[in-house]
Amino acid sequence: NTWIHSTTPPTNDRPTYIFHTVEIPVGSSVVSDSLRIETTGRLEVCGHLEIDNEVIFKVDGDGKAGQIINNCGTNTCTVTVRSTATAIVRKKFSTASGAYPWSFVSVPFDVTEDRIFIAGTDTPAIWGDLTSTTGDFYIGEYDGQKRANDGFTNGSNYVNLPAHTLVANKGYILAAGDGNDSIDFKSVVGTQFACLDTQLETTYYA
Repeated sequence: NTWIHSTTPPTNDRPTYIFHTVEIPVGSSVVSDSLRIETTGRLEVCGHLEIDNEVIFKVDGDGKAGQIINNCGTNTCTVTVRSTATAIVRKKFSTASGAYPWSFVSVPFDVTEDRIFIAGTDTPAIWGDLTSTTGDFYIGEYDGQKRANDGFTNGSNYVNLPAHTLVANKGYILAAGDGNDSIDFKSVVGTQFACLDTQLETTYYA
């Protein structure tokens, strides 16, 4: 499937849904008001895409996520997030009976506690640490130094996030709170996506 020229956002508030692999070919320039990248969707941007309002990446309970390919194999970004637009990672939790409660999640932008919401609403989601008894979600990160120092003899090597901030492209464990099946991780307005190889600093513990 091919998506060709579109020079202005739609005049209504109906989003464009991407359910399968769709390409914006070289030479085409598309301006989209709102995009929904479904879990089966993959948008390959070889021309240029501008997002005017918002883009939502959906992630299902098994971790399958919608994708935007932001450079089409080149060293140049092909997606622009306008200063009016935000990006949202909408994570759905597994509801299968007996499913393991924890899943791994990573988002392509930094997210502070006040940018996490009940999915599809403006209601802030209540942050739950690993030792919390209430929360709309529970989240932790792996502590490599703790593992190196103590091995497996001291219980879990997952710890709370000290600043209640998710760092772009870093991995975390995530579980649902009671009665809540999905949450939104929302970017600051105008945040751009990485389009080249991403590197994170790591530390070696002997």
